[in-house]
Amino acid sequence: DDQYFLEPGDLRVREALSVLVGEILTAYPDLDGLQFDYIRYPDRRPAYGYTKMNMERYKEATGRRTIEEESEAWKKWKRDQVTDLLEALIKKVRAIRPDIQLSATGCMPYVRANQEAYQDWASWLKRGLVDFVTIMSYPPDIPEFKKYIFEAKTRSVNFKKVNVGIGAYK
Repeated sequence: DDQYFLEPGDLRVREALSVLVGEILTAYPDLDGLQFDYIRYPDRRPAYGYTKMNMERYKEATGRRTIEEESEAWKKWKRDQVTDLLEALIKKVRAIRPDIQLSATGCMPYVRANQEAYQDWASWLKRGLVDFVTIMSYPPDIPEFKKYIFEAKTRSVNFKKVNVGIGAYK
């Protein structure tokens, strides 16, 4: 997509974003909530995750010597990095503003979220990590849109905590 992304597994990224979140909450004390958008890896091309720090942390944590793009171990690692980043940011927010509403944007269909964006937004809701999720429901036709909504209902423990983002541009 010709976009640049910050590496969720890079501890420097986590620290920088944590500082930024603190600055936002300090500068805008009347905020009702924060939405963590793009809390994910980008689409599959180009492949992300290969920073020196990330690869070293992966190898140390898993005991593996090589990284295989399609291995379940690597996918799980990347998924864990996205969740760990979100947890770190939420911890920062809750320390400053325990009352604020927190949400994250989730990709649809869920297989894309889980296997390409490395998000597990359903578990974030289930664990109460976020107060709600906004799913990106951008299909070009109504049957596929309905399919996304049905899938989101089956993935969420409480569908009232799922907002549906509609791709009106389509």
